Formats: sequence, structure tokens, C-alpha cells
Amino acid sequence: MSAFYAFPQIIKQYFWFYGDDFAACQAPENNNIIQYELDDSQLYADFKNNGGITVDAGNKTFTLYHMVGAHVPYEMNEQCVDVGETETSLDKQIQGVFRYINEYMQQMKDKGVYDNSTVIITADHGGYGLYERPAVFVKMADTHNDVMQVNSDSVTFKNLYATYGKAALGQKSNYGNTLFDMAGVSQSRYHVAPWDVSKGMYPADEYLKNRDYSVFRIEGDAVNPQISVIKDEQQMKNINN
Repeated sequence: MSAFYAFPQIIKQYFWFYGDDFAACQAPENNNIIQYELDDSQLYADFKNNGGITVDAGNKTFTLYHMVGAHVPYEMNEQCVDVGETETSLDKQIQGVFRYINEYMQQMKDKGVYDNSTVIITADHGGYGLYERPAVFVKMADTHNDVMQVNSDSVTFKNLYATYGKAALGQKSNYGNTLFDMAGVSQSRYHVAPWDVSKGMYPADEYLKNRDYSVFRIEGDAVNPQISVIKDEQQMKNINN
């Protein structure tokens, strides 16, 4: 993972590994058994049919759920039921996802494990474009707020690394600032965009016309960012490294 992060962007395309690639590598002994499948409506149905969550008292637990979320195709409605693409929408699918999340967290509260748990809900990317921002919700262990706190700090996924370290290890010294250390701190963020995004935004820019990808610098807060194209090759090498 560290080597992939350090690779120049042009090389990374040869090492990309998606969930579908992972699924294709599986070789189940019984072909009728589905070992891994993204199905949010089935996840919710299993949650309901099994009576919710199970608490392992006295033992620390790490649980990861990989969900479709707001990703296409949009097949789930606000009740967390698969109704097909013609009967729902992006908004309804998101409502369904949060129906499951809300019920899950209510179960955590009912069973007395919510307050001492770290909960992180995040997307792996935003929409297809430069102005789309992925959702990041974080509640650290031993914290409690009656109202959700919202801010527009200039954070990146790098700040999540430190947040994970703080949550799991109790310290984040090797990982930089957590999401909660960024209030009033301005940092540059960088976005690598494929040719169709950059050319669509800047159709008359001669520099972008012959590039497969472009690097954009994003400054300011998350609500009103200032975006500029980096055209200096040495700067791009420094960013990639």
C-alpha cells in the first residue's frame, strides 16, 4: 500500500484493484454459495431478521461494512427494499441507507455500546467531478453530542489515517492531524482528474487537451473551494512523491 501511494500517478493505473477484481479471484468450493456481494437491501433484511446487532461483552470489536451507499445502480428505496432502477432514485437510495444506519446506531445505544465506540461512516470518493465532496461522519469513543456537529474544515483522507490511529491506538503522532485537529487550519488538497473531467471544465485549455489526467490544487474550505490546474511538471512530481 505504501509503495502504491508513492508511485507516480501514470503508473498507478497498472495496479488498481477493485471489488469486482477481488470477487473474480474467489474460487468457492460450492458454486451456489455467494461469498461476497454488495447488496444493501439484503444487508438490512439480514439485520432485521437476526434481531439486530450482537454485543460481545468485555471484548473489543472491529466491524467493517462495505455498502453500495450512494453509488449506482440506484435500486433501493427509502425503506431499504430493492425495487429495481425504475422505481427509485439517488435520494431515495440514500434515505434507505441512512434508515439502516440510524437503526443500527439506535441498537448500539439500546445495548449500551454506542458511547464507548468509535463510529466512522465515509465514502471512498465523491461524485464524478471536481466539486463533489465525499461524506465523512465520525464519532469518537467516549464522546457524546445531542446535535450533530458540522464544519467545512479543509480536510483530506490523510486526516482519516490519524483519526484511525487515535481511535485504535490511542495516539496519532506518526500520522499527522486528525479530522478534529483541523479547525482553523488551512491545507492544500490535490485532486487527480481524468481527461474527460478536466477537458469538460476547461475545453479551451491547450495544456489539458493532450493529457490523460490532470492535477488540481484545491484551497480554502470545503464549501467554497478555490480550484486551480497545476501545469508545472516538477510540482506534479513532488505531489506524486
